[in-house]
Amino acid sequence: MNVVIYTDDLEPITIIDLPIDFCRMGYERRFVRVAVPMPISVMIELDPLLLEHHIVTLKFDKLRKRNKQGQVIESWIITTDDEVLALKLKPAWLPGQRGAINDYERIIESLSTALFSTLRGSLGD
Repeated sequence: MNVVIYTDDLEPITIIDLPIDFCRMGYERRFVRVAVPMPISVMIELDPLLLEHHIVTLKFDKLRKRNKQGQVIESWIITTDDEVLALKLKPAWLPGQRGAINDYERIIESLSTALFSTLRGSLGD
């Protein structure tokens, strides 16, 4: 489920795809903790087991407002006090942005593969 994460000052930070089970847990407990993978080094081939993890806490607060008909609408707002770490979560892109992001990710992956191949080749000489 795509959710917006805000600072404690209610400034939007990012949109992420939070699994629905995490959302349900947040509604019940009023918070969830999410792992943020951080590469140890950019010069080694990244193996999921070689990643260092940090934890960001997302706080869930109920938001109540009245609609045009005067009915009370309840929703949730998700905040964090660790803005820098929250920005390192993988963002969810809007449908109109997804195609360009997929192209960008393919280009980065092919350039990374070429770089690692070149580095392995030069080390083997």
